Amino acid sequence: MHARIASLTATAAVLVFAAAPAVAAGGTSYSTTPSSTAWSVTGGQVYAMVRAGDKIIIGGTFTAVRSPSGTSWPRNRIAMLSASTGAPVTGWDPGANNTIRALATDGTRLWAGGSFTTIGGASRSDLALLSVSTGTVQTAFTANGNGEVRSLYYGNSRLYAGGLFTKIGTTTRTRAAALNPATGALDASWKPVASWAVNSIAPVPGTTSLVLGGEFSTLSTQPRRYLAMVHNTTGAVLPWAPAAECNDPDNPCIVKSVAVTSSMVYAAVAGVGGRVAAYYVSSGARRWVQFGDGDAQVVTLSGTTLFAGGHFDPQFGNGGPRSELAALNSTTGSMLAYSPKVQGGSGIWAMLAGSDGLQIAGSFTMVNGVTARKGYAAFPLG
Repeated sequence: MHARIASLTATAAVLVFAAAPAVAAGGTSYSTTPSSTAWSVTGGQVYAMVRAGDKIIIGGTFTAVRSPSGTSWPRNRIAMLSASTGAPVTGWDPGANNTIRALATDGTRLWAGGSFTTIGGASRSDLALLSVSTGTVQTAFTANGNGEVRSLYYGNSRLYAGGLFTKIGTTTRTRAAALNPATGALDASWKPVASWAVNSIAPVPGTTSLVLGGEFSTLSTQPRRYLAMVHNTTGAVLPWAPAAECNDPDNPCIVKSVAVTSSMVYAAVAGVGGRVAAYYVSSGARRWVQFGDGDAQVVTLSGTTLFAGGHFDPQFGNGGPRSELAALNSTTGSMLAYSPKVQGGSGIWAMLAGSDGLQIAGSFTMVNGVTARKGYAAFPLG
């Protein structure tokens, strides 16, 4: 393992680790023991998760949710849970006939993306708008995709979508689109062209820039290896162009997820070994990188702590065993001591880190050896 590099440049290497507690916003810490009341999922996995007030909404391929005591409720690929108890909300059950891969909300409206053709009893192809309070599909939103939607971001009075689609309605949009959030009407000017899937979209706070991560090698004909930055109104590709984490054509270092601050972009990278990398917003130079034994699939920030989830097992970096969940110092990349043991399936695909707890979701089958933790777990404040 490389020694710590003093100058933080594009060639920054793996860092030496100092153990410290993982901290949430406000300096409080998360428990390493998940809540005993949270329900799990069965019949599939979770790909997406958002918070709306005191509720957590999850989407994926699952067909039911199950209590710790074994009670099972049908929930087809979308469910609403209490953030405090992890129990499903009675009566909130729109259901979808196929996978939900992306969710976004403004607290009142919920946008869902995936590869479904019906949701909430209504005909919708890959995109839909629902009411957060009732789960009812909103009829005014009529956008339909022709391929899987993998990422959604609501901001700048637009709904941004990324995925594998090549059309929204009858209009060409090559794996990236901006829509009217109420009607689904396409923004005429925002139309970057990605050579392959867009997996994640996030804004650079305080700017007019969006970061796109995915499996593309070009964006609007410009070389961009899996990470790019575009203008949030015009869709113009910006000069920011980090170097690809690896160049193996048979196992490329694609980006599954990004988390962004005003100064840094953090990427969950799948490919050779898997890794998490941090890049400067100003230059695209890499600040630090941590390697895992398996893909990193999602990253999320809480204060100065960066949480990474995936199916790395049993090691992530050299700070000791980390099984599918790791916490890092976002400034240095140093591994933190927080280390619940998550195991099974393809690991963690979605995370929320807030001032009252950490939620993880995916296809794992146990946490800390407890088999009743399948696909969803909540870690309260420690």
